[in-house]
Amino acid sequence: MARILVVGSNPGSFRVRKWLESRGHEVEVVAGARGAYAHLADQNVDLIISGYDLGGENGLQFLRKLKMDRERRGLPFILRSGALAKEVREEIVELGGQFLREDSPSWEQTLEQKMRAMLQAPRVCRAAE
Repeated sequence: MARILVVGSNPGSFRVRKWLESRGHEVEVVAGARGAYAHLADQNVDLIISGYDLGGENGLQFLRKLKMDRERRGLPFILRSGALAKEVREEIVELGGQFLREDSPSWEQTLEQKMRAMLQAPRVCRAAE
C-alpha cells in the first residue's frame, strides 16, 4: 500500500487519515506546511494530501513550493477543501495536482479514484528511495 502524508490539523485531516488507514495505507499527519517540509526531509512518501488552510501558508502555496523542489516536484498531490475559487482549482491542476471537494457526499469514492490514477501515473521526478 501507499505511504501517504496528510497535511492539516482540522477534523477533515483526521477523517481522511482514518479512511486511508482502513484501506491499509501507511499514513502520517502533520499540522502544516512547515511540518510537511520537515517530514519530507527525513521520509519518502508516495502521495501528499493537503488541506487548504494550513496556518501561515495555504495548500496552494505549499504545492507551488513543492513543484519548485527538484527532488519532490513529481510527488502526487491532492489538495482537499470546501469551495475554492475556480482560478485556484485551475492552478492546482496546472501545477500537476488534483482538487478534492471534501464536503462532497462522495468524497471517499472521488479520493480513491484520484489516488489510484495519481499513484499509477509515471512520475517525472521522485525523491530517492
